[in-house]
Amino acid sequence: MDKNVNLYDDPNRYAEKGKLEISVVKNSILVSEKDPKLKRKQDLVKSLFDSTWFENKSVIDVVANSAFICFYGLQNGAVRADAVEIDKKYVGMEKFERFFKSEESYDKANHEYFLSKWSDKIEVDAERHISNKTESNSTKSTTDKKRILFTLYDWNEVSGGTTFSKAVAKGLVLKGYEVYVIYAAGNHEQIDTQYYIEETTDEGVNLIGMYNRPVKFLDYEKPEREIRDDRIVTIFEKYLDKIDPDVVNYHNFIGLSYGIIQPTLDRNIRTIFTPYNYHPIDPKLYMFTDDMEKWRDTDFFANSDVPDLDRNHDLYSQRINVARDGINSCDMVLAVSDRQAEIYDEFGIYPEIIYKVNQIHDNLSLIKAKENYAIGKPLRVGFIGAVIPQKGIQTLIAACSQIEATDLKLNIYGYIDLEYRSLLQSIHVNCEMVFHGAYDRDQFNEIANTLDVVVVPSIWEDCAPLVVQEALAMGLPVIGSDLGGISDFIEDGYNGMIYDHSNSIELRDILLDIIKNPELLVELQTNCNVPISFNDYLNHLSKVYDTLINNEPLKREDLELDFKVRLFGKQAKETIMNNSESETVDFYLNLDGTYSGNTPNIYSKSESQSLYNSETCRINLEDSVADSFTLEKVIEYYEDNDLQKLLNEVKRVLKPSGKLKVTVPDMEKMGRLFSTGDWSISVFNSMMFEKSGRPLVNTFNAIKLHEILKAQNYKGIEIIQKDADQNRGVKKPMVVATAIKPATAATNITQ
Repeated sequence: MDKNVNLYDDPNRYAEKGKLEISVVKNSILVSEKDPKLKRKQDLVKSLFDSTWFENKSVIDVVANSAFICFYGLQNGAVRADAVEIDKKYVGMEKFERFFKSEESYDKANHEYFLSKWSDKIEVDAERHISNKTESNSTKSTTDKKRILFTLYDWNEVSGGTTFSKAVAKGLVLKGYEVYVIYAAGNHEQIDTQYYIEETTDEGVNLIGMYNRPVKFLDYEKPEREIRDDRIVTIFEKYLDKIDPDVVNYHNFIGLSYGIIQPTLDRNIRTIFTPYNYHPIDPKLYMFTDDMEKWRDTDFFANSDVPDLDRNHDLYSQRINVARDGINSCDMVLAVSDRQAEIYDEFGIYPEIIYKVNQIHDNLSLIKAKENYAIGKPLRVGFIGAVIPQKGIQTLIAACSQIEATDLKLNIYGYIDLEYRSLLQSIHVNCEMVFHGAYDRDQFNEIANTLDVVVVPSIWEDCAPLVVQEALAMGLPVIGSDLGGISDFIEDGYNGMIYDHSNSIELRDILLDIIKNPELLVELQTNCNVPISFNDYLNHLSKVYDTLINNEPLKREDLELDFKVRLFGKQAKETIMNNSESETVDFYLNLDGTYSGNTPNIYSKSESQSLYNSETCRINLEDSVADSFTLEKVIEYYEDNDLQKLLNEVKRVLKPSGKLKVTVPDMEKMGRLFSTGDWSISVFNSMMFEKSGRPLVNTFNAIKLHEILKAQNYKGIEIIQKDADQNRGVKKPMVVATAIKPATAATNITQ
């Protein structure tokens, strides 16, 4: 068989059951519905996997430790091809044949020169290693504990990303894992040796600190060192072999370089990236310039203000590509919010490996909800957290400056630079403004008693500010900006309010409305709670790790953790019952698990809380109870047979003369935009998978949607085509259909 064949071009053509020796596959996309790690372009077939082959099925199960590769075509299912047996011994012997047996080999001459200098000081023990006469150098435990390796920046750093990761590491130890943390730090207090390594422990967590690197923190002026720091990579490889982790969870690459990703791939270790900032996109972390300008998009060269950008253009371009490719090689990216997931998707991270996992901090266990909530005068407004420009404190002060002193008091809790504090205090405000300084985590209950509402006025894409959860745990409504992950936790008009981050006047008006109508805040306060505990988060993360370690299928509905799904899911049936007593009963179904305004989504990713079973297409509602039913991000994920079941269920639930609304992507127009070059392949893939990571399996246009509804005997069918805004700044073509269930429709439903 031709060893340069492109299996992706026509996979069924090569679907023999016999073994195929394949050394090179050109431009092949490796993908499995159950293992997103396989989705990456490869020039060499070098991954070591094993599978159970199912004839006529489009999925594979990855087991372990035999060299083969699977190619999956969009239309043609999966194809298995077994490569030759490959291991380190095989590779080593091949190199020996090629280099050391040749008299003119540079490798041979170099090896002999090395021995001439060091043979009296070292033991050449290759023979003993090959014959397995030496003991393993691995620290691999003799127990059955699973080993997790974290990468961080500085174990004792006070930022939210580090303190949270630190709490998680200690929590996993209590769950029975062996946890190791490799972190980059600043200068060592006592030792000045470059790249000094210090091994310590902290509450059972094994720590490996790397000190005295050339730069203490951010290294954005040296992109070549962020691409790969050879000394760091060498140290990292040493500890990978020593620890032999089951999973490497990258929490940070700062100070470590993106060069540490490849060694884990070479060793076939399962990998996860959990981002707390945007370092792969912006080496200054925040997609926010020194002039306090928020980036317009993820284009580094169009937005960044790093020095010597033009002179180092090629290096920065290489840094971007290395970071993107490295992250795309991970099994999973655990985005901490919807907005962060969208930004990484826009950057070019495969949407099918991005899973949203909202984080819940261990601080919350120390917080008690405020008792006897009552609003007096003045309204006590709080800012909690690091007082730095990108957190938007100046926007809050500007809003409060126009409110009378008798109406509002602004309390600011958190560390602040003295010079910046003086600058803020120079702003004229009518109301009282008090800087309380830094606080400890055991002071939350005391802080809660001094506040009526918390404002989170971030002006950068704050990934998932933990202060939002802390405020809700204190029983305090949150007024938050419309950036970052704030809206992952705050539902506008339910447990807080969302405003335009750039509009201090809108924020001022919200505060004035509350001052005039304090009952607005009281109503919000009744919904302030945190439905997920830190222990719940640890249990969920354990499930994610165990799924990877056991090579189980990666099912999105099991591996995502959604704050709002838990928040609203607990009340879904109660909300539905309340709706049934109102004048109209409206239902909404969206497989993302999100809401549509005040209309509850009958689907929840938590099976026990869902009124819709996405596997059986069964809706757990009585017949003829809905005045209207809206389907969005649903029917495009179903093949025709299951689609028919779903539409029958919707028709059953609708009242006679009930209204159906269906929104689907216009696949015909999307394909046209791609074929004409108006859309790049990355944009097309993003639209195909969307942020949910679900592939579109059914195609629609206006004609097909009309035919489907007509076949269901709907009347008054109207079809419109429109473009919807997307996070990439690209309009997505959509088809929207409305129809009426006949007033005297017969119940002609076939399952």
